[in-house]
Amino acid sequence: LMNQATRTPWQALATLLLGAALATSSQAASVRLVGFDELVGSSQLIFHGVVVASTSRRVATAPGIVTDVEFEVLEAYKGRAGGNRIVLQFAGGVVDGRGVQVQGLQLPAAGERGVYFVEQTARPQIHPLYGWDQGHYRVERRANGPARVYTNRGLAVTAARSAPGPTGVRLSEGLPLGITAKPGAGPESALSLAEFAATIRAVAERPAGVVR
Repeated sequence: LMNQATRTPWQALATLLLGAALATSSQAASVRLVGFDELVGSSQLIFHGVVVASTSRRVATAPGIVTDVEFEVLEAYKGRAGGNRIVLQFAGGVVDGRGVQVQGLQLPAAGERGVYFVEQTARPQIHPLYGWDQGHYRVERRANGPARVYTNRGLAVTAARSAPGPTGVRLSEGLPLGITAKPGAGPESALSLAEFAATIRAVAERPAGVVR
């Protein structure tokens, strides 16, 4: 899935599933690495929210099952959600004991609070978040400290900055260029939600092509 925009969602899914069968990491085999500037600039909606409901259902097209994840929008950093609730559709799920899982796609869990970079809201896609894990961050408040930002895989995000994309096509390992996350970093090392939001807004408001 080198460029989702060039294919229909389900054509891309067929390619993804074939690649997943041949690769040890479907994400590394299918998702293009992006820079933080592209992540922010190409996302239609970026918001801080919490998962309030998740429902899987059958569909007539591949993959046969999708999951509608409903979020309460706590704050939008870019774009408009059209209200305080938004539903995003993810490929895969479980209905009546039959499950479909897209390798490398991790659904937001019930009760999860996070920052979500939505590619676009009008057209169903395999994964609605831009760059898959590159556009999916968890927000947690530990002890009595501020709300802090973690990757979708639980690593503390220790830095976020403006960054262009790579030279040439490279495959993602889960983080865009410009985001740093360190294994073993303590909670106090993670960026606060306020710091992360300020960086997003600064990049979103900057003229195209300007990097700082």
